[in-house]
Amino acid sequence: MLYVLWGGIPWPAMPKEFGPWQTVYDRFSEWRRAGVFEDVFRRCLHLYEAKHGIAFDWQAADGTYVRSPLGGKRQRPQPDRSGQTRDERSPSG
Repeated sequence: MLYVLWGGIPWPAMPKEFGPWQTVYDRFSEWRRAGVFEDVFRRCLHLYEAKHGIAFDWQAADGTYVRSPLGGKRQRPQPDRSGQTRDERSPSG
């Protein structure tokens, strides 16, 4: 699971030595629905807080622009897909 999530690769591209990708994906989906990952994160955060302390009085957000993997409605003009070649179009378009 971590290989796919950290690498950002599609599930079917997962190396065969990890087992069938469908099985790994099914288990990932079950664990996600059951809240396993949130529980692990919460426990790790608690351990870190106990050992090092966390200063919640200062926080930052990353302003990096990342394109949505699912796309979304595009707000740009759509190209002319009328079937004409560039040479057949009128000079204005």
